[in-house]
This record gives sequence, C-alpha cells and structure tokens, in this order.
Amino acid sequence: MSIETTEIIPYIGINGSSLSYAQALRNLKFSNGSGPILRIGGSTADFTCYSGGEIPACTHNVTDEELIAYMKFANGPANDLNIKYVIDIDFGLVSDPETVARRQVETLTRLNMWDYIHQVEFGNEVDNYARHGTHRNTSYSFQDYMIDYNTFITSLTREGGIPNSTISNKPIIRGAVYAGPKNDWADGMEQYVEAYIGSIDSISLHQYPVSFCNKNPNQTVLGWGESQGAVNKYAGFFDIFKKHNLTFVIGEGNSASCGGIPGVSDTFQAALWVMDYLPYLSKTGAEGMNFHGSPSAMYTAIAYSDSGELNIQPLYYGLLAFAELTRNTPKWIVVNKTQSVTEDLSCSTGVTTGHDGVCCPASCGTCGGTDCEKRGSYCCDQQVRSLNRNCSTSTPPCILQEGGDYLADIHAVQDDDEIRVLLISKFSTQTIPTTVCFNPELMISNGTVFFITAPSYSSKYGEGINYGGQTFDGSTSGLPIGSRVTEPVPIINKNCFIIDMRPFSAAVVSLPYR
Repeated sequence: MSIETTEIIPYIGINGSSLSYAQALRNLKFSNGSGPILRIGGSTADFTCYSGGEIPACTHNVTDEELIAYMKFANGPANDLNIKYVIDIDFGLVSDPETVARRQVETLTRLNMWDYIHQVEFGNEVDNYARHGTHRNTSYSFQDYMIDYNTFITSLTREGGIPNSTISNKPIIRGAVYAGPKNDWADGMEQYVEAYIGSIDSISLHQYPVSFCNKNPNQTVLGWGESQGAVNKYAGFFDIFKKHNLTFVIGEGNSASCGGIPGVSDTFQAALWVMDYLPYLSKTGAEGMNFHGSPSAMYTAIAYSDSGELNIQPLYYGLLAFAELTRNTPKWIVVNKTQSVTEDLSCSTGVTTGHDGVCCPASCGTCGGTDCEKRGSYCCDQQVRSLNRNCSTSTPPCILQEGGDYLADIHAVQDDDEIRVLLISKFSTQTIPTTVCFNPELMISNGTVFFITAPSYSSKYGEGINYGGQTFDGSTSGLPIGSRVTEPVPIINKNCFIIDMRPFSAAVVSLPYR
C-alpha cells in the first residue's frame, strides 16, 4: 500500500493498535516471504517535517509519537506480518538537504527505526516539479535534478544517516520516484541509473493508467490500454533496469490519478482491472506495486468511514485474487485458450443502442477517420477503446484491436505441485464457455474453481461483491464473512478444462499436477 504522510495514523491507529487494518493486510499475505510494504509518502511528503515544523512551507509535522506508532503497529497487531515501511524523505521544501531531509534521517536514527524501514525515497514525482512550479522553478530540468540528487545522497548517507542493506550492501534508497518520465527525464533514465547504481537499492516509477485530473467521468479501466498496454508503456525503462540488475517497482499507482474516477475506481470494475494489470506487471519482472489511497479516497482498497469502521472496497477483491494466484513462489506459464461466442465480434452491423460497448454504434460512420474522437460519448474514442475494441479505417466500421480477440483474459502460474489459473471476463454481455489447455507433458488432475462476481461491474461496497462465497460487506474486523465455496473442475482430453465465464466476473482455478 501507499499512504499519504498525513493519512497513516487513521489506518494504523494513534497508538499503532488497529486490529482491523492488520487483518486486512494479513488476508493479502499468502506466502512465507517478505511481509507487506507500506509506503508512507505521496504529494504531502514534500511538505512534511519531523519533530519541528519551523520551515514556513512545512505544512505537516510528523511527531515522535506518530513514528513510534509505526513501530508499535509492526510489533503489535501486525507482529506476524513482518511489515516494513518505505519512508518518503522531503526533497521539495528546500534544495539544501541539511535543512529538512537530514533532520528527518537523524530522527529515524534517534528513534531506532531502521529495523522497520525497507527503504527511503527522496521526494515525490520530482519530474513534475517544473510543471507544478511548487518545489522548484518552472525551468527545473533533469540535469538540475541530478545535481540536487548528488547533494542529497552525499548528505543523507554520511555517518548517522541512511544505512546499507544487509543484502546488497547499498544504501536502502528507492531511487527515481518519477510520476511518468517524459522528455529529458525519460532520455536521462539510463544516465541516472548508471550514475547511482551503487547508491540505490531499487528504483520506483509511478503509474495510473488513466487520469481524472481533467474531471472527465466518461472513462473506464477495462480495456487493453489500461492493463497490458499501460505496462507496455514502461517496457523501455524496465529493460534498462534489468540490464543493470536493478530491482524495480511501481512505487505508487492505482486505477486513475487525482483520486480516482467516480463510478469506476470505487466499483467492481476496479477489481477486474487490477486482476489483469498486476499479472502483466509481474511478468515484466517488477518486484511489486504500492497502491495509493487514504481512508476516504475514491480509489482506495481499504477504507474507513467517518465513524472509523472498516469498509473493504472493490479494488481489494482484485488484490486478494492476485495474492492467492501468486502465493508461494510460482512461475508464469503460457496456456492455450479458445472461446465460443455469438456476439458480432467483426461488428458487421454496428450497435446503435444499449451502450454495452460491444462495437462502435453504426452512427459513428467510418471509424478511425478525421475527427473520429470528437463524435461524442459511446462513439469510437470512448467506449470502443476502453472495452478492448479499436476503430479502423477498414470496413466494417469497427474491428477488434490486434491482440484483443479474446473476451476473457487468462493468466496462469505453476507452483511446486499445483497450477493456478486466473480468468477475467471484462467485456462480454453473455456467458462464454472458455477452454484452457496446458503443456501435454504436465500430468494434471481434476481441480476446483471459485468465482469472483458482483451484481454488475458498477457494484460498490455493500452491494453484494462475492469472493468464492465470501464477502467483506459488513465486515468490521477485516475477516471475510461466509465460507469459501468451490466447484469441481474436471480435466478433459488429458490436459484441458472448460469454464463458463459469466459476464464481468473472474475465476480462480487450482489444479494438482505431477
């Protein structure tokens, strides 16, 4: 999780005593490896001081008592989880690290907090400083940043500062922390990595597949462009990181920036999105992702009401499914899939009513032409793109986007003695028989499946989201309500199975093998 500096205490409790938040995190831990990583940062980090807010621009002061609560939470309600924190150190208030940042690091040392800290970051989305004009001037460039960064590294790693990792023997610094590098920030990525490869332990980029900063509510996150397409945008950066054997993460992200989209980020649509997005991200080699939120944010996974009651949001169900799919130490495998559909996938006639997004409305005319994107809601640019369809100058007026000819996305892993498959139906208006086949060399046995469903893809908290017979609607403890319900999955033709995928749903299949 990624939490604003100003919002961590409402989650963990003033004395670090929140049992419900600990349980919500515990549900997501399916392996015996490292525990949850809570990143404390965001835009408020660059306005934050520790133990004394004498800097005029420092609008938030973190007290010793708050920092001690971090440790109390890790040692108390979450003592079985091995929780670690990523602390976002100020980079924006002043360019002299001795004024604020060094004092923050010395405070962490004085309070003996380093055993609880996974890594530290310098600032938040520094590549946006010039655009916002808040923390530096509007001409602030990548080369200016490189000078500042060197000054911070030197100051914060000297004696009494940031310690080295016991594994890599490098300072426990999570580098970059960029919003979405463009222009000179993108061009300079390899320069940055090569300059600081010995001084950073990992690297972080942020990603939100769509933006609500423009307050446009006519968006969705169910398309190829918001899952695999979004991950592909960072492929060049990931290649640089892997070339230099540098661990990388999405250190902050969610379905949509600027707090999320009403009716999207707070609905079952967000769960379906994240179940598809995270596997693609994991397949790149990314170590993880911190999902940004606050107790009342539109896009948060774990929310709290004004009265302090836990409200598990739809996004959480998708995170839980991914955690269950990837438990232990599996490897991703490729499967073959076929689907039987009766929808007009070639869009030979177009769709004029219903707004179901199967194809372009015929009223759009020939899609892909001049000004197609200006033809209004539910025409080419809007619904078609977002539901894994794309417009083309070809005839008929709408065709499937390349790579988008399956209405259910499928991701599979192979564990020591089990194969698990996640199927996600994001596009269809009908139940689709879906056949999945494996390498014939694997001797697969009959297995089980559970389904993740909701009354509709717009369902919210309290509206009946079902996770294999269980729900978090009404759970104030963080524990699911109900019992897990599974159905048998028989193997056919020695290495295949068939699942009837319901509209806007997901399924997790578990199959023993030898």
